[in-house]
Amino acid sequence: APSIELPGFSDALYSEDNFVLPGVERTLATGPNRSEYDSVGASLTLDWELGSMGLKSITAYRETEAAFFRDADGSPVVFAHTQNPDYQHDQFSQEFQLTGEVDALVYAAGVYYFHETGSDPLLALFPESFGQVDVRQNDIENTSVAVYGQATYSVTDRLALTAGIRYTEDEKEFKTEQFLVTGLASPVVFGPPPGTAIPLVPLGSTDSQTFEDVSPRISIEYRFGDNLNTYLSYSEGFKSGGFNLRYVLPVPGIVPFAPEEVDTFEAGLKWRSANGRYQVSAAVFTSDYQDIQTTLFDDNAAPITTNAGDADIDGFELEIALLPVDDLLIEWSLGLIDAEYTRIRSPSASITGADQIVTLDSELPNTPEVTSQLSLDYQFTEIFDGPLRLRLDAQYRGDTQNDAQNSPFLFQDSYIIGNASLAWTRSDEQWMARLFINNIGDERVIVSGDSNFALGFHEANINRPREYGLTVERRF
Repeated sequence: APSIELPGFSDALYSEDNFVLPGVERTLATGPNRSEYDSVGASLTLDWELGSMGLKSITAYRETEAAFFRDADGSPVVFAHTQNPDYQHDQFSQEFQLTGEVDALVYAAGVYYFHETGSDPLLALFPESFGQVDVRQNDIENTSVAVYGQATYSVTDRLALTAGIRYTEDEKEFKTEQFLVTGLASPVVFGPPPGTAIPLVPLGSTDSQTFEDVSPRISIEYRFGDNLNTYLSYSEGFKSGGFNLRYVLPVPGIVPFAPEEVDTFEAGLKWRSANGRYQVSAAVFTSDYQDIQTTLFDDNAAPITTNAGDADIDGFELEIALLPVDDLLIEWSLGLIDAEYTRIRSPSASITGADQIVTLDSELPNTPEVTSQLSLDYQFTEIFDGPLRLRLDAQYRGDTQNDAQNSPFLFQDSYIIGNASLAWTRSDEQWMARLFINNIGDERVIVSGDSNFALGFHEANINRPREYGLTVERRF
């Protein structure tokens, strides 16, 4: 609406001059944009030798207090400002691992416990005509318990069989109180006068669910002589379900999402030349995902995690390492991915706008068809009692969709990013110095973001710019 007046600006119009800036370093955001963290953590690892067995205990605790403030639309008007002024999170985990070896059998088993509590109240400010969202209570309490075991049996010097299994039980609970505080236009849109608190979920909403899963793994490994090893494996994976925590428009109840599961077959080989100067690793895999979890912006205008449907992901990976001369190491890797949806759950996977529905033709997010990396590492003659190493590397990433909706505003063309470093380490490894330059070409690319078609703005996160510096390390 370029002819509509915009109060407070010299030309007083909604126009590109008032909203669009060149480059990616600047916006016209008016709201506070900052993050504040206070985090404390501690961990303790204990090892015991019990004859032919080993017992390990891993204990960890962490607590975090934080506040987040964000102008989501990045424009010179108050359109969508969010404030998380009192984020709190505490977590504790304990794991016991038992490992050992009996003749040709090598085994590992363990138990794992995890408990967390958290609170994330939110205030979302919109134009006065709409009002604001006030999330007064947003509390979670989750507990996860797992038991696992795996064993490898060497049938012969060349043939080994591996089998493992893990049982997981997750208990999740969510309590919330959320309101839409009506604005000036609310009598027309919602009915109640301005300042009315309309519950976004029923008052006193609480939901809890338990998710259980048994994940097996089996593999066979065969060694052709001393330089060639091959393997074939099958495994199952599990990602727990949960609850959507925030809403912008009223819903009849807390919206849950189901677990995601995956079955994967993989075959591969690892070869090394007799002189140790050449090494090749290759693998092919196929993964069948069921109820794959995706985050979308639907008519509710808030991010909603849902089970979009099923997907197949097939891939090939190749890694080559060459040592043509004693001081030069060359490494190259290639990854190829063929990913596609095989079933779409409808209508839960659809969002505002017919052209933004997730369909069988949609591309999976963050899944480029081609990735590759090349690096050269050269060691010069020693100086000052230590080797000097030069490293050059480059990463290639193919065309990438950065969200499940395949938003054209977040699509990233293929790109290459290069880095370089020069490092010196004293022979006793007590001193190290390193000069580096990352992202030599200062490539600016989209690495994540969100497209909110319901509210009408799109937000991208850009990678870090060119950086250079010096690090010095002293070990005692």
